[in-house]
Amino acid sequence: MLSTRLAFLFFVFTALANVVIATERIAVKRDDNLPARVPYVFPPPGTDAVADAIRQRRVNGTLLDLDGVLLQDEGVASSWNDFFGVIRDNNSLPATMRELFILRTGVQMRPTIKHESYGAWVLWDRV
Repeated sequence: MLSTRLAFLFFVFTALANVVIATERIAVKRDDNLPARVPYVFPPPGTDAVADAIRQRRVNGTLLDLDGVLLQDEGVASSWNDFFGVIRDNNSLPATMRELFILRTGVQMRPTIKHESYGAWVLWDRV
């Protein structure tokens, strides 16, 4: 019982520490500033329904480089937008709990870019 409580406290502390660390870095740095291996596709507003749906979900209404790569295949881009739209926006979890789950997954997967670029989302959600 005690070990379960300690494990839970460690999980919460780790997740909160990652939130604090992530909020210190706002600027997003790409890995060695290398472009993607495929050309980016950025259709003008009003010409592509999938790109417009992604723009509508984004905070500032612009497409990210990730979106430009995903728009190589509209089915992939549409599915990605639907799936992560549900995770990010259309769920019943409180924002703090959602961010803890996302950060914990990031800790387990060990992607450095996740922690470097996550601060903007945390600040935007006022978590």
